[in-house]
Amino acid sequence: MAETLVLTCAVADYDASTSTCTAPFYSAVPSQYPTLSPDDAMAIGLAIAQVWALAYCFRLLKRALDIG
Repeated sequence: MAETLVLTCAVADYDASTSTCTAPFYSAVPSQYPTLSPDDAMAIGLAIAQVWALAYCFRLLKRALDIG
């Protein structure tokens, strides 16, 4: 995927009185989410599945013991 560049200005280079930038430069568009490798995504999914499985086990245990 091609990286998108946008024209930006550092705060120190911006002149508010004239609304101009003395040294504009191109930078990459910041991403809202970090990129994940397939292994990282699988680890996150596995952790979520384990939490759900543990909650289900507690639910079954509660029903078996008839607590509350």
